[in-house]
Amino acid sequence: MHQLKYQRRLAIADALAFGWNRLALPHLNTSEAAVLLPVPLSIQKLNQRGFNQSWEIARRIRLPPSIEPLANALGRHHSDANQVENNRLDRQTALRHAFYIHPEALPKIHNKSIIVFDDVMTTGSTLQEIATLLKDNGARSVVNWVVLRTLRPQTQIDLRNP
Repeated sequence: MHQLKYQRRLAIADALAFGWNRLALPHLNTSEAAVLLPVPLSIQKLNQRGFNQSWEIARRIRLPPSIEPLANALGRHHSDANQVENNRLDRQTALRHAFYIHPEALPKIHNKSIIVFDDVMTTGSTLQEIATLLKDNGARSVVNWVVLRTLRPQTQIDLRNP
């Protein structure tokens, strides 16, 4: 994923989508879903990177015709802070009101079941914030699809007090 995001190796999006189509998609319930939305990047980050990695993977996934992928329904306000090093509480705080829905997309999400697609989930704060935003704006339900999940930090064990 790091090579896709930071070294612009877009062929990796093909490989990830291929794996998703073979391994994950057959096991997912897509019967109610109507719209797939990638987690957005801010305009500044998009201009810097040149592409949205979540969208690059999502647009290569084989979706049933009943699911409409919308690349630009969601937006993200720019922040210079990098979330990679933040803990859960810091991420939640930094992400409050970080996302918005483009007004022309509101009719597409109203009373619909939405899939939010992300490349990597660390704490789930991004996905939770987007799900709350979508539900507050009329989405019937929200489910998250994630390609990779980071490991949870190991709990420190005090061997002196078992």
